[in-house]
Amino acid sequence: MSLYFPLIFFVVPGGIVDLITNIGNIPVPFRGRVLPVAGDRTFDPWTVTVINDAQFNIRDAMEQWSNAINAHQANLRDGGLSTLASYRTTATVSQYNKTGGVVRTYEFINIFPTNVGAIDLDWDNADAIEIFPVEFQYDYWQVVAPTTTGTIVV
Repeated sequence: MSLYFPLIFFVVPGGIVDLITNIGNIPVPFRGRVLPVAGDRTFDPWTVTVINDAQFNIRDAMEQWSNAINAHQANLRDGGLSTLASYRTTATVSQYNKTGGVVRTYEFINIFPTNVGAIDLDWDNADAIEIFPVEFQYDYWQVVAPTTTGTIVV
């Protein structure tokens, strides 16, 4: 099975603010005090709210990707996805300004979906666009453009 989905889709504004990274704290006792020492960095899951298209192309791609990683009925991974690299990819996320210029671009390394959320079918939302959440896991993210916006002196 091929999982090549060259997808371009829109997310509801506010998605990039959820890029939370945590640096662990290692308390080290030293001469009667406990000194904080930086530990390992961890990355929380990244959840985006996807604006669905009328043909369900994005939804379908996310469901196929998720099902290939672990099938609903068989509880097995697709035979063509035997390695980590076969179902994980690099995602590029760009934020645009009001004139259409790229403000900042991020890359998510080794990203894959862990939860494709529900689409609300309630008729109370008849005049709203159709959206659904997708939660991703990834190894890390990096800024690829612009590379610098200022200087931090430490």
